Amino acid sequence: MRLRSIAFKWTVEVPLEGILPALGQIGLSPDRTKRHIWSRSIGDHQLLVEYRPNMSTKERSFFWLRWESSTGAVDPGGLDRILADWFFTTSQYAETTVNWLQAFIDQLDFRPLHGYKESSPKIWSKEEKGHHFSFYPVKDLYYFEVRNREVKKAIQHQKFSLWLDELKHNLLGYERPDDQISFDMVG
Repeated sequence: MRLRSIAFKWTVEVPLEGILPALGQIGLSPDRTKRHIWSRSIGDHQLLVEYRPNMSTKERSFFWLRWESSTGAVDPGGLDRILADWFFTTSQYAETTVNWLQAFIDQLDFRPLHGYKESSPKIWSKEEKGHHFSFYPVKDLYYFEVRNREVKKAIQHQKFSLWLDELKHNLLGYERPDDQISFDMVG
């Protein structure tokens, strides 16, 4: 499994002008050729933040945050800290919600995923702890998506690397990675 990119859809409860200082604070610079895109290079990776004006309103701004690499394969490990910084910083300015995770994956050999059901031809999905997981082919790659069952509610975005690890092990034919036994806190 090779990750081409990882993306998150975010909403911030302020108009674009209210969040611009946060973009600068975390080191994002406006793209000189494309409107509504800010970026930051980290090694051979790039963090892109794209404002979605057609989805946004006067009270709420929508963004796509993308993690890409010039090599064509992204390392999700480098995204953990940046994602935490982004969420913490934007949350200082307004209520911030992560609505959706989308990963683009090169996968040559596909095998049925443990715990997933084929909900329609070539679309595998499962529900787990309020999250809806989907895996399906699009042209020469696969999309892996995670969203809340109730689309406007947040996903637990900080678990993205766990979800990607579980998918990788699942595609290799294992149910779960041995080292990924997790306990949910009840309280």
